[in-house]
Amino acid sequence: ESFLQMRIGLNLVALAANFFTSEAAAAHHPFVGEHADASAVHHPNGTISQRMTPKPAAFNKHAEFISRNGEVFKHEEEGPISRLSHAIFGKYETDFEKRVHDYQERRRNEQKQQYQSAYSGSSKRLGAGANFATILTNTDGFMWTGEIYMGKLSKMDVVYDTGSDWLTVEGADCGSCEGNTYDIGPSVDSGIAKPVKTEQSIRAYGSAELKGREYTDTVCILFSACVRDFEFFYIEEQRGIREPIDGILGMSRNKPFYLAPEEGNKTGPLYVEHLAKEGVISANKFSFYFTQPGSLSWVDLGEPIQGNIKTGAKIETVQLLKEDFFWGAFCEGVAIGDTSDANSYAWAELEGYSTWQPNNSFYSIIDTGSTAIMISAVYFESLVLAIFEKVPEAQWQFLEQEGVILTECNHEYPSVFFLFDGYWIEAAPKDYVFAVDDTQTQCIFFILPAGMAMNVIGMPLFVDYYTIHDPETGTVGYVPHTTSNKSDIVPGYASKTQFLEVSALENSIDGTALFISWSICLILMYLIFDYWNAFLRESWQKSLSETAFLAVTAVFFAAVIIIFVFLVQPLIYSALKSSLEEQ
Repeated sequence: ESFLQMRIGLNLVALAANFFTSEAAAAHHPFVGEHADASAVHHPNGTISQRMTPKPAAFNKHAEFISRNGEVFKHEEEGPISRLSHAIFGKYETDFEKRVHDYQERRRNEQKQQYQSAYSGSSKRLGAGANFATILTNTDGFMWTGEIYMGKLSKMDVVYDTGSDWLTVEGADCGSCEGNTYDIGPSVDSGIAKPVKTEQSIRAYGSAELKGREYTDTVCILFSACVRDFEFFYIEEQRGIREPIDGILGMSRNKPFYLAPEEGNKTGPLYVEHLAKEGVISANKFSFYFTQPGSLSWVDLGEPIQGNIKTGAKIETVQLLKEDFFWGAFCEGVAIGDTSDANSYAWAELEGYSTWQPNNSFYSIIDTGSTAIMISAVYFESLVLAIFEKVPEAQWQFLEQEGVILTECNHEYPSVFFLFDGYWIEAAPKDYVFAVDDTQTQCIFFILPAGMAMNVIGMPLFVDYYTIHDPETGTVGYVPHTTSNKSDIVPGYASKTQFLEVSALENSIDGTALFISWSICLILMYLIFDYWNAFLRESWQKSLSETAFLAVTAVFFAAVIIIFVFLVQPLIYSALKSSLEEQ
């Protein structure tokens, strides 16, 4: 009872602290007073604060890279991530793809056994009764959108995406588009909008494929803050984008791909860059103020606003690659729980890939257009195992078809830190562990396996920080914002003796099940041979020439061997292993 009273008292103290923290933060809130209902506020220093709204993700631009059923690089897409992957690895199966595929094939039987155990028996187990359609949808999470005005008047909700370049908006002629669409006809008739190309082209963002044409038009953040003759992509047909998102506003850097400089700089028009060139905002910079869904978030276009920084907090400037289309860098390590040497890991050698460097760092992109932390499939399980070492009592499994970790919600999961430019940046558990059922008992990780030789680190690394982006220098300033419970990012280094290993978890082989399964297969194959010898051989010899008889016999037994090796034995082995483990 005394323990319960103490917990209640601590909760009341925490609620009071949160209340007063929120009240103090409101003093620097840009959307107060006359701006309380505004979508954007233009400050005297030239910076524009754009309100951002969390909405269920209408598409997953990295969906093609989520490792499900051993499939990687399964689409030929034209999005920036895809263009880079194709430039480095080619459009067809690569050694890396084979490595990931072979690794996941080794795990396939274990995953099938986990599925069976999740659904078998009368007792309630992890995964039993789970709505897997909901899980698959929830892996897309939330995206943050802001308003823009096409042709000065038509409001569109677009994703602010640091991992792409072009502004794309859904057009009125798009029969497959949902929600708000932009009718460009009146703007074309008045001469405000003009077609750039007459032929239709295709652009792809993971699960979304867009067809349309390029136009120039007047694009505004506020009625008084516009860029005239801005080139954008007008969507006339699309697959994969659902309401409530009407388009994508790219915020990448105007640089060539670091990993494929021979491709040259093919960056499309960048809206923030043009706002600065037109003198609408004070500088070609932007800063995100991200909180939890349900609380106010925004982006500052132009110079950062010091009032958005937590009192006493210090901005630490993280230098990313100076020449890269993405906000990319070589991540030097990962830490679980805290940043001590004992809890940190460097990236084990990935031989033959320029995305890994001899100092045990690994190429990674930070991206507001990704709702999750996407870890290269060859390091994924090693990272997950390191996390669950901190929570040994948790029951969990990897759902292969959905490509997610399913676990129990009632545990305290550790923060995961990523080391960039010698600074540890925190992804808190509340930002990567999410419930998928109404009872809040089953959760998924927003840490996903990616079938590519790089990481894409999304929203969990932005929440509760004020992140100051400078596209020209490739720096991002990290500092806790006024409502954040996070501490300053701290300098440090990764362990020189601990590594996230490549393909860390091998499929365990049950020797008994293996012996019995092959014994059964050999007996069955002998019976087939005996049947052939007794009933088929003589009739084949009579009806076929000697050459044809030998050819048909060879094909028949080759087919028998293939069926037993690749189908019958694995099925028998899996069933026996599952049965033996249950015993």
